[in-house]
Amino acid sequence: MAIFDAIPSQPGTSTGAASRGLDRRRFGAMVLAASVGSLVQCRPAMALPASDEARFLDFEWVDTTRDRVVPTRLYWPAAATQNGPVPLIVFSHGLGGSRKGYSYLGEGWSARGVASLRIQHVGSDETLWQGNPIMLLDRLGGAADEREAIERTRDVSFGLDRLLQRDSPFHTAIDRKRIVAAGHSFGANTTLILTGAQVIRDGKPLGFRDPRFTASIVISAPPFYGETDLTGGPRVG
Repeated sequence: MAIFDAIPSQPGTSTGAASRGLDRRRFGAMVLAASVGSLVQCRPAMALPASDEARFLDFEWVDTTRDRVVPTRLYWPAAATQNGPVPLIVFSHGLGGSRKGYSYLGEGWSARGVASLRIQHVGSDETLWQGNPIMLLDRLGGAADEREAIERTRDVSFGLDRLLQRDSPFHTAIDRKRIVAAGHSFGANTTLILTGAQVIRDGKPLGFRDPRFTASIVISAPPFYGETDLTGGPRVG
């Protein structure tokens, strides 16, 4: 576990897509026109001092049931903003993003006494931008599919499990009645699934709702993953 001072950065951006039926040329133009999320600069690891400034902590968790790494970043409010257990927002990034992006949201929420946990999805994160640029569209298209959409929901639920487990120092510090799911683009689809959206596959509804979330924040959601007929597609219930 590494502990860092939170350093203000320019707002990060990332892009997402979830529709398998999306025309490849339009998909490529949309992705290449988007900015890659900027990385947060960090000071060397140090002990967390007593301070009224917000801080963030990085974790490298592993979900052994899926053999999947789940990197996370937790923004924790300054002491001066806390009054008992704090609300929590669990945030899912867009396609090609990371836990380091959207820092302006983490810093802004922390300043208002709200903690936020950033989940990095290794199947659709910033590593997509690495490698042969000729194969970029193939990597992006492969990440924006139904299987990854489902794995993302499991990443979020697993991250919340770890943060709330009894041996976590944050176990009693988080208000269980005020836990919110949030996400941008592909992460907005993740949020929809976690908060009750269902998709019909082979005549059966698929649902991965996590009842611990009491509200959601959905930013720039693209067409629901794999859906081409939006009139009969996802339902929220």
